[in-house]
Amino acid sequence: MGGIHQSRTAGCPMSAEPLVRKNSLGVTDTPPDRLSCDALMTIRLMIVDDHDLVREGLRLTFEGTDVEVVAEAADGQEAFEKLANQSIDVALVDIRMPAADGLHFLKLLQQAGLPLPVVLMHTVNDGGENIRRCSALGAKGLIAKGHDKQELLSAIHRVHTGEELWQDSPVKSAPPVSRGAM
Repeated sequence: MGGIHQSRTAGCPMSAEPLVRKNSLGVTDTPPDRLSCDALMTIRLMIVDDHDLVREGLRLTFEGTDVEVVAEAADGQEAFEKLANQSIDVALVDIRMPAADGLHFLKLLQQAGLPLPVVLMHTVNDGGENIRRCSALGAKGLIAKGHDKQELLSAIHRVHTGEELWQDSPVKSAPPVSRGAM
C-alpha cells in the first residue's frame, strides 16, 4: 500500500526506536545507530507541475543524487490521487497551475490529515503573500524556480528532516534593455 513514509536503503537497522527523540534534557537528538542510516536515506520525491518539460528537467536534475523521483503529476488533484499508490517522502509542487494548483493540493492534504512535507515552487515574488498562504495550509517550504540544483537539493533535504524553508526571492532575470541603444 502506498502513502507517506520514510524510505531506507537496505542494510540500515530498523529498530522500534524513533528516528528523532527528546533526550532527558528535552533536547531533540538522533539515536547513534540511526546516524549512519540518515546518511544512506533515499528521499522519495513526487514532482507536481503542469508543464511536461519542467517535470522532465527536474527528473533529470535529480538523477545520480539521493533524491529518487517516484511519482509525477500534472496538477494537485492528480498528485493527491497518486498518494494512495505511491510511497512519498517529499512533494515538490508548482504553486500556480491552471487546474488544481499547489494550494489546492495543500488543502486536500490538510483535509485528509496527511503530514506530507511539501515544498512549493514559484516564479513571482509577491511580497510574502505566498509564504503566508502556503504556511497556513501546512507547506514546509517555498522556493523560487530560479535557484540552482544544489539549492533545490538542499531545500528538499531540509524539509525532509523537519526544517521549514521560506525563500520568497524573485527569479534571477536579465538586466533591463536600454531603449536608447536601439
